[in-house]
Amino acid sequence: MRKERCCVCPKTPNKKSAGVCPGIPGTPHPKQGTCDFENVYHDKNGKAVFVDSGIGDKNYMSFRRSDSGGLHRVKTKYLPVRKTFDEAQRDLNIYAATYGWKLG
Repeated sequence: MRKERCCVCPKTPNKKSAGVCPGIPGTPHPKQGTCDFENVYHDKNGKAVFVDSGIGDKNYMSFRRSDSGGLHRVKTKYLPVRKTFDEAQRDLNIYAATYGWKLG
């Protein structure tokens, strides 16, 4: 699991690309098309937790999907509202690793 986007990430701001992770042959980087920075996790109750934008521009936060399919913000000081997706995803990756959440 990466804590930052890699330097060849097609989603790096101001970078022109086809939008697919190219992978890096000969390194422990993921295979082409996968990413180990952007992740969806399942918490201890099996609920999906992921980063998405909130209301307005530049408001990214972690959400949990409820049994009924609704979304609820994960409110903890360790997952604050951030101005960029990358900052919010980095927070979630670290938080999920700390609590042993599963990738899903």
